[in-house]
Amino acid sequence: MNRIRVSKPRGVIYQLMIRTFGNTLSKQSFDGSIVENGCGKFADINELALLSIRELGFNTIWLTGILEQASSTFYPNRAADPPEILKGKAGSPYAIRDYFDVWLIGLRSFESFSLDVAP
Repeated sequence: MNRIRVSKPRGVIYQLMIRTFGNTLSKQSFDGSIVENGCGKFADINELALLSIRELGFNTIWLTGILEQASSTFYPNRAADPPEILKGKAGSPYAIRDYFDVWLIGLRSFESFSLDVAP
């Protein structure tokens, strides 16, 4: 007996790195500061951005670089990391400071976003 095998639809993944996605500076300096090279923010991932990603045919977004990473930038309530543990001034998005510290600030953009993908 021949059976037709129906597979579930596969995810088409768009990898989105926050700090480069919304960065509007087109020219970066080698080993430049955040002021020189810019940095995207969660607010850059707005409804229009999400819809444009969906229109490209993606149905899944993989957020890269959202866990707290080592950085030379000083923020309120967070000291800059020592230069000997950094890769450049910005640090690497893969140099995670705390794998258990998931920042959910700014994810409100995703709350009502539906990809309308069949189960």
